[in-house]
Amino acid sequence: MRYRLQPDGKVRQTVETSKDRGLTWVTSFVGLYSKKPDGDPGFDLSGVLKDAFLGRARPSGGTGATPTSTPASDPPALPAAPE
Repeated sequence: MRYRLQPDGKVRQTVETSKDRGLTWVTSFVGLYSKKPDGDPGFDLSGVLKDAFLGRARPSGGTGATPTSTPASDPPALPAAPE
């Protein structure tokens, strides 16, 4: 993972991955970050990420603190592949 300060003050993040123990590398993610304008409250993901880490679901599109469901112990079975 690399972070590089750009001339305009933004920060560019790149993530590179290798499937051959470092012989070749492929860029798998690029992010460009900039400072929020003054007065912009932004969006705080810390609670969402904490709940995801702890396995608690949140309502779709919501940011409330109360989980509405718990994760299933086993995912549903996939349908059989056509022959």
